[in-house]
Amino acid sequence: MKELRQVCLTGSFEVGLVLDSLQVWEVTLFDWAFDPESSLCKDMQALSHSSDELVSVDLRIHFPDNFPFAPPLLYVARPTLTSEYIFNGALCMEMLVDWQPQYGNVEAMLVQICAFLATSGARVEKVLNRGGDDASTAATQESARQAYEHLKRFHDKKGWGNRNR
Repeated sequence: MKELRQVCLTGSFEVGLVLDSLQVWEVTLFDWAFDPESSLCKDMQALSHSSDELVSVDLRIHFPDNFPFAPPLLYVARPTLTSEYIFNGALCMEMLVDWQPQYGNVEAMLVQICAFLATSGARVEKVLNRGGDDASTAATQESARQAYEHLKRFHDKKGWGNRNR
């Protein structure tokens, strides 16, 4: 898949294949992928400091056979993030909900997702819950798929009020 090679060559994102499948990627984002003034970056730095480990945001991307003509299923696999624009790991972004084939540049999509997460008020739930375990609320492929279906129905009916999200 040429998109994988392109993303890996830039060095901006750490990408791994899930079960050696070219159609399922795990993208690891560290705090430096986000605006240093964002709440998400600060949460990640605080968790990294308290645990003596680098904390990351892990995205899972499932590509359909007919990508880019059909949308990928992209969701935040871990840690659990909270925001008024994140539902069961699904991101309420117009480019992910109302997919168009011209959005098929994966690297550009990841850059936009990093910017979106930094500006959407996303927070790490574990920080907000004072260190509680967030494993019980981790997003799954199915929960994200259902969330995107709900977001699609909502925005088909109501439109997109804020064109920046």
